[in-house]
Amino acid sequence: MREGEYFKPGDKVVRSGIYNVTHGGGHMPDHPVTCMFGKHFPKCDDCDDAARFTLISYAKDVDSEPCFKLAIGKQASSPAP
Repeated sequence: MREGEYFKPGDKVVRSGIYNVTHGGGHMPDHPVTCMFGKHFPKCDDCDDAARFTLISYAKDVDSEPCFKLAIGKQASSPAP
């Protein structure tokens, strides 16, 4: 990804992370959102395809980290309190 590169609704998320959203028409201020790899950037209910997403901070999904695989498996198999 290049610095300043932005993504539009419908584009595929190529890196999980926190993205800044700029809305078309200024109906709301810019704000951060979390977008996950493999999903698509969504349309805004108000400005439709005019929203733009810019990566602020890259983040890996905890499930992709090998040091957490055993702990995540234990949590899934533990009975609920």
